[in-house]
Amino acid sequence: MLERKISAHKEVLITLINRTLTEHFMVKKMKNTLLQIALDIVDLNRALELAKIAVENGADIIEAGTPLLQAYGICNVLPRLYEVVRDQALLLADLKIPDTGELSSRLAFEHHANIVSVLGCASTKTIADAIKMARRYNGRVIVDLICSTNVREDVKKALELGADYILIHTGLDQQASGVDVLSRVKALANLIPAGKLAVAGGIKVDNIENVLRYSPAIVIVGGAFYKASNPGEVVRKIKDIIHSYTPI
Repeated sequence: MLERKISAHKEVLITLINRTLTEHFMVKKMKNTLLQIALDIVDLNRALELAKIAVENGADIIEAGTPLLQAYGICNVLPRLYEVVRDQALLLADLKIPDTGELSSRLAFEHHANIVSVLGCASTKTIADAIKMARRYNGRVIVDLICSTNVREDVKKALELGADYILIHTGLDQQASGVDVLSRVKALANLIPAGKLAVAGGIKVDNIENVLRYSPAIVIVGGAFYKASNPGEVVRKIKDIIHSYTPI
């Protein structure tokens, strides 16, 4: 009985914290595109250092990247990142959930995630269950189209289920195979409402304006940040571009 009461109190506390943070950043979103920094590395200590640099220089969302979560696990990575991020930014768990939407997302939300990612090609039940957990914990769900073979249908499904964001994601393997990031965004952006559009894959200082013309809610920067000799400067420059960008 005591354990159930403690669990219930914990759930309420997490929900209240998430509500405060997400409401703050959603108000911010109405004014500008949010900058998400992806920590797609497998060194947890370095990830913590980079997260600190990112939030100190204005990043809006810190992503616990898929490789980082695979290397150390949800229960190790998210609480450690939360200690760094606190109320300075939102925390996203890039689980790319393919199944068990309820269990996987609940684990992330209970360990301080504000947003979780689910594959667009996952079943309707998987996505719906992740969204159900997000509503319980006042979190958000981003549906990732990285593996989608029928993008139009997966976007339609995600919108009907109430996904908060839909991500046009040109993955590292796709980029290495010659897939053009900007061409993919141009081809698909019209399927997704601007308020739900997120874009990832090869975004950097010298091409971000080409992405901003589609008015994304979120832009995600990974390698251009964590491979940089001065990652803080990368964040500052991109934030400056976002703030000064005027739609054509």
